[in-house]
Amino acid sequence: MIRLIIELVVLYLLYKFVFELIIPVYRATKQMRDKMEEAGRNRMQSTAPEKNESPKPAPKDYIDYEEIKD
Repeated sequence: MIRLIIELVVLYLLYKFVFELIIPVYRATKQMRDKMEEAGRNRMQSTAPEKNESPKPAPKDYIDYEEIKD
């Protein structure tokens, strides 16, 4: 009889542990991971390179400047 009561208490505690701790933590972790992946996808889409940006012209030959004193 006492063994049955102990087994029922252990089963109840195991049930509470699984359904009030393990499953909510798993769901919260999954939800947070999904939001982080979505934020990463949004960031990648918003930082796409701009279209038709013309490159800057190459610098011409450098002319050395010398100061002429009067």
